[in-house]
Amino acid sequence: MKAGGAPPLARLVHVLLGAAPERFVSGTRTLARGSGAIESLVAFAARPLDGHVLPVRTGPAAGVLLRGDRRSVAWLTGKVERAVQGALMELLTPGDVFLDVGAATGFFSVIGGRLVGRTGTVIAFEPEPSRASAIRTNAALNELSNVTVVEAAVSDADGSAFLADPASATAHLVARAPRDALPVVTVSIDAFLEACPTLLPALVKVDVEGNEQAVLRGMERTLRQGRPTLIVELHGDVAVVGPLEDAGYSWTPLDGPSLEGVRRGGHLLATPLEPPAR
Repeated sequence: MKAGGAPPLARLVHVLLGAAPERFVSGTRTLARGSGAIESLVAFAARPLDGHVLPVRTGPAAGVLLRGDRRSVAWLTGKVERAVQGALMELLTPGDVFLDVGAATGFFSVIGGRLVGRTGTVIAFEPEPSRASAIRTNAALNELSNVTVVEAAVSDADGSAFLADPASATAHLVARAPRDALPVVTVSIDAFLEACPTLLPALVKVDVEGNEQAVLRGMERTLRQGRPTLIVELHGDVAVVGPLEDAGYSWTPLDGPSLEGVRRGGHLLATPLEPPAR
């Protein structure tokens, strides 16, 4: 399936979306993540793109092919989370291992796959089945055989939990099952890497809608011994700073001049103060 196969209406919507200012695209996406009504409205407007293969229009991912998904159509503009895109460009090199924790439909997994090359590896963790399938599709569209999908939620221990609001962009992990929750498998990064000792991550991106502290608890050994660089989305919770500092990491906001100024959905770049133990 190629981008040229999209029907005229899909191509028109794609052009109009690509012409929208970056602030508008990012702002609409933020509002949609906080409001079910706005998310539904955006999904309705994006219906012509759903299921059609189109290229990302701008930014570091320009030219990447994605299968349109009405829940995450903003990625096709290339104007979302530009700071994270730039960080991946600076930090990933051929041969690296990149862990994409909370990979959604695989936008950053695909960027990472292009950057680490055939000698590198991307592990995309995504518990929601349709999104996990989308990652596989998007990797295949870009002829990336170095992207592996782990259909599980990352937390502080191997086990099980529930994904609340699984169909939304703000699906999040909970211990008890609310209405319409999806039962999912959970894994910890430490346990996963212990079973795959050849994987030494250079970079870990964490975007798990508020479960970031549990992810960090489940990778204490990895932080202490492997010393990967981290990109952590905050979701309004700055409490992740303490565990990072305790693990010997310095941090800087990617989306603002100070921690207090980072808006909801902003990111921290955390780098180890010392190299990995040899």
